[in-house]
Amino acid sequence: MTIDDSNGFVMDTRAPDGTTCRYTAPGPVEQFGELRRVSGNFSCSDGRADFFVMDNVAVQWDGFTGSFTGNGITVGHIEGVRTQVN
Repeated sequence: MTIDDSNGFVMDTRAPDGTTCRYTAPGPVEQFGELRRVSGNFSCSDGRADFFVMDNVAVQWDGFTGSFTGNGITVGHIEGVRTQVN
């Protein structure tokens, strides 16, 4: 996953059943103090596609956390861990 405040957002996910999804949002990412908001579209290998919103995203040196809404998800929690810190 990459987050770039000026160029946008791309996130790829893989479910245990092998389904992959790509989430994309054009930049810039909205920022409210230390928190960010990302909204855009997603498409998955199982044919699902729709709009998504990630709110209250807190980016740390080791990853991020936030709330997530999207196709079939009223409100959920999302988090990611960095595998490499540059």
